[in-house]
Amino acid sequence: MAERHDPNQLVGAAPDVAPLAWVIDEIRTSLNEAVNGLKAFVANKQDVDSLRNARNQVRQANGALQLLDLRGVALVTEAVEHLTRQFESNPKECLPAPVRVVETALSAVMAYLEGLLSGRPNQPLRLFPYYRDVLQLNGAARVHPADLVFPDLSRRPAFHQIEARQFTPAQLRDRRARFELGLLTTVGRARRCARRSPNWSTCRSAVWRAVSGGSRADCSKRSMPPRCRSTSTLSACSRG
Repeated sequence: MAERHDPNQLVGAAPDVAPLAWVIDEIRTSLNEAVNGLKAFVANKQDVDSLRNARNQVRQANGALQLLDLRGVALVTEAVEHLTRQFESNPKECLPAPVRVVETALSAVMAYLEGLLSGRPNQPLRLFPYYRDVLQLNGAARVHPADLVFPDLSRRPAFHQIEARQFTPAQLRDRRARFELGLLTTVGRARRCARRSPNWSTCRSAVWRAVSGGSRADCSKRSMPPRCRSTSTLSACSRG
């Protein structure tokens, strides 16, 4: 039997969990009725009302998830809703195998929501295997797990709490020399790799643009020295 949650016991819960507790039973009912409607249509292809009701039930659940700002979960139910529309347009596609995929995906959605109420973090990427299966039935051109990644962009590193180190002019010159030497080493490796490519001229131009800060000028007409032992070579090339 499915576990039921009392919203009054979640007063101290996160803002996105307490509202979920109020509507999770309705979401569960809608998704169960959607699956039952699809199964009823598979058993009787003349029962178009069951298919239409299944789509409406998924749409209701999807709307509730969007209001709860559970975007990753809502993407899964949205994909299922799109699939039910395809079933309505082409009833021959509503077969037992696709219905089992839908049932598995919606069961995973409910398990995920129950997990949120139990304190698990909101990581919709865990739903990707089910999301992928539904998208493949939809014939989606793009199926990628990044669709279910929603980083919290409201959080920023506390740069104002980082103490800036004070360097003497000699220390700054030393660090700049190390940087330029590392950059030249990287550019040299890129040049050697690019020479093995048939598009060597294009790669060479890109390398010189990186070295000269975007201005090819006369540098593009030169050939890069095979080894740059002096860090002054970079500034010399940049001046062209």
